[in-house]
Amino acid sequence: MNKIKNTEYILSVKGLKKSFPIYDRGVFFKKHIGDIHAINDVEFNIGYSETLGLVGESGSGKTTLGRCLLHLEKLTEGNISFKELDFTNINMFSIEFIT
Repeated sequence: MNKIKNTEYILSVKGLKKSFPIYDRGVFFKKHIGDIHAINDVEFNIGYSETLGLVGESGSGKTTLGRCLLHLEKLTEGNISFKELDFTNINMFSIEFIT
């Protein structure tokens, strides 16, 4: 028998942004000249027993979004919640398994 979950969503993503800096390398120093915006203002919710598929053109940010969700990339802005727990700034090496 399936247990009824108290939370509405298992994963909630709000206002997710990821930018990568562009530097001009000089002889003695490097200068920040701009940013590449890989993902900009991504929002979605995944409920229990739902499936989400990411589709898009090459270079549209699918892999970057996945890497941000797994904390392999640091977010520029936004919030990630898993089972109503804020995972935005959590240290993934110090968490225990969450059921």
